Amino acid sequence: MCYHSGSMNSRRRLVYYLLINIFVSALVAGSIIYYYDRNHHFECPAVLITPAAPSGIGDINVNLAGVIGAGMITDERVIIQNNGTKSWICRAGT
Repeated sequence: MCYHSGSMNSRRRLVYYLLINIFVSALVAGSIIYYYDRNHHFECPAVLITPAAPSGIGDINVNLAGVIGAGMITDERVIIQNNGTKSWICRAGT
């Protein structure tokens, strides 16, 4: 009696099961990522900023140049561009 032929079939069957398992796992993971990306997309609302100039400073002409890290409040940064004639310092308020 030769037992090698039976073990070869079981090894071949195991390889097929592993390949099918890898394919199904990749398909499920890809589907979940695709669904999440389609339905949980964060968009930044357009905000019009009109700064109020204190008296005696002159013309303040600023543009909101960009928002970096939108959606994560702890990592969000705003880029403000000064287009006016006077220099100024922007400080975080409380």
